[in-house]
Amino acid sequence: KYAADLWTLSPPCQPYTRNGLQKGSEDWRASSFLYLLACIPKLQNPPKYIFIENVVGFEDSITRSELAKTLQDNNFEFQEFMCSPLHFAIPYSRPRYFMLAKRAPLQFRISYAPGKVIGHPPM
Repeated sequence: KYAADLWTLSPPCQPYTRNGLQKGSEDWRASSFLYLLACIPKLQNPPKYIFIENVVGFEDSITRSELAKTLQDNNFEFQEFMCSPLHFAIPYSRPRYFMLAKRAPLQFRISYAPGKVIGHPPM
């Protein structure tokens, strides 16, 4: 029924922040994001693109591992970056985690360190 080409997601950061309890997937606030991940294989029309933003710490979480596995199992390729919004002239200096994903047959023209989080976006 719904067929969005692009999902932009910013899951609650509290389960992953380094200053918090770091419960990750065990934190109830992660449940909505995990639910969306579980929906991807069931969709008749999954998105072509997924963009995810979160705090530093998300990249080392079980949730991020589940995200990567779900995307790989459903024909997505993705690239991950750790960068500050200052790289994009946005006046906010705290580093953030970003993931860009494309579903096959779409591909990235250039692949930057597949499977690794790189420290800044290519410009």
